[in-house]
Amino acid sequence: MKLWICGKYRSGEFPNVVWDFQGIFLTKKKALNACREKNDFIAPVVLNKELPQEEEIMPGVEYPLI
Repeated sequence: MKLWICGKYRSGEFPNVVWDFQGIFLTKKKALNACREKNDFIAPVVLNKELPQEEEIMPGVEYPLI
């Protein structure tokens, strides 16, 4: 099951990025609606799927208001 995370970038550069969790949504449209500022982002996540331990940029991340 694909869900959508919404977050707010605060500071830093990869891999030392600070961000706040804004919410998790069933649809991309609902995640987009949660974006209020240019630093808000969305990204798809798959329920019950572990991510690799290696540092990587969040797959599928979008900054829709930039």
